Amino acid sequence: MRLTHEERQVFRMLANARRPSGRQGEMGPVLLNGRARKLAFRLAEIGDNGAGPLTWPAQEVRDLTAKECNAGLSLLESRDALRWSKKWSYGDPAAKFVIADLTARLERGARG
Repeated sequence: MRLTHEERQVFRMLANARRPSGRQGEMGPVLLNGRARKLAFRLAEIGDNGAGPLTWPAQEVRDLTAKECNAGLSLLESRDALRWSKKWSYGDPAAKFVIADLTARLERGARG
């Protein structure tokens, strides 16, 4: 399974996501722990560049392995990531579709 640019961006945004700090004007702590954040950044580097100009081209243009698909799926199904994706896609059916499609594609990639 090869990640599209849009799917790679989901992992990049998840890696950079932060919890609310509760104070005006201050950034909260990073949402993911160290290993999960590294994994999200790593998955954001693998995939397909697609067409058109890109701000962040893929470092490795290749398919994900079954092990990487499992890791990405477990990352997307973690409690923090589910909470983030629910807030990120609130009121945006296209964003909900991207998350649902990415999860389904990772499940298929993990199986075969």
